[in-house]
Amino acid sequence: MATGDLHIVLCAEYDALPRIGHACGHNIIAAAAAGAAIALGDLADDLGITITVMGTPAEEVGDGGGKILLLERGAFVGVHAP
Repeated sequence: MATGDLHIVLCAEYDALPRIGHACGHNIIAAAAAGAAIALGDLADDLGITITVMGTPAEEVGDGGGKILLLERGAFVGVHAP
């Protein structure tokens, strides 16, 4: 596991919308984030970065989507690029 000075978080949306399910495409965003992390994994040490994949559920719930709730609760503390 890389522990570089620059911490990058790849947000992986994985929720589904009422009535249309995963047709909204968020499952594709989650797969892309996981794939990007795997691809960068071999380079992380050489680049001096730490990569984290963070699931971001409930993006369309009220005024506090998943990333907003995570931000308010400190999930991105110490992260340089979410």
